[in-house]
Amino acid sequence: MRVKFLFWNIRQARGSRLAACLTRLAGQDTDVFLFAECPADPTPILAALNGQTVNQYAAVVSQSSRVRFFARQAGPLAGAVWHDRFFDGVTDRITALECQPRGALSILIIGAHLDSPYPGLSPAGRAEWARDVAQDIRTVEGDVGHTRTILVGDLNMNPFDGGLVETTALHAVMTRHLTGVVVRHEARDGYPVFYNPMWSCLGDRPANRIQPRGRRRPPGTYYFDNTNDRANVFWQMFDQVLLRPGLMEQLTFLEILASDGSEEFVTAEGKPREALVSDHLPILFELNL
Repeated sequence: MRVKFLFWNIRQARGSRLAACLTRLAGQDTDVFLFAECPADPTPILAALNGQTVNQYAAVVSQSSRVRFFARQAGPLAGAVWHDRFFDGVTDRITALECQPRGALSILIIGAHLDSPYPGLSPAGRAEWARDVAQDIRTVEGDVGHTRTILVGDLNMNPFDGGLVETTALHAVMTRHLTGVVVRHEARDGYPVFYNPMWSCLGDRPANRIQPRGRRRPPGTYYFDNTNDRANVFWQMFDQVLLRPGLMEQLTFLEILASDGSEEFVTAEGKPREALVSDHLPILFELNL
């Protein structure tokens, strides 16, 4: 049972261009859309997803307004049951939904939109918030009784930042192998680990993965154009997918999208077309459940 997910921070992107993009992406049999910074009224988003005749989508019931889920009513998740397991009523930064597909084990999907570093929130401050998020996730996992967990969203941190890698925070490592190694270290005992496949999407990829027309795949999901900061890495991997070891082997595909097949999400220089689509690039991933 292969299920396709797409996460996108659509920020303030609105209008016919975004709607057309969403219609085309929905027409590619994406099963679940997750959006950060969705409009307060999601009706236009739902109308765009249902702008083609093959697939029909419905909003998944959740208390969150910052991260919204839309699920396809056909395909592998037809008849799936969704449960709203957690809502951060103070900051609305994460929401937890449990999806129970027919004929498969349930999974826990944590949708996140964490605090932005611009302006003023330090890396240490973001790591502190990440610790709270990690604790909330562990609590929800304890409530549902399993750790088949995905954390997906705009984390506003890079894979190498403290909030991602620190043991007491999200404790996300760069390889599947490490998930079985680090938990045996005394200093990390008792802290569950995430596998972070987004490390493999940082920077340029090998030449044999150049897209048509010679354009390389995006080296990140967000471009911070601050030329006065001498430590700026420019390309950021703020949008991420993290998986607990119980789900990491089910990941069959992961890609940062630069196009929907018709509309380009990036300029000729490869930067996100924030004025026309969004300042973030979407992530498409697939799980074999």
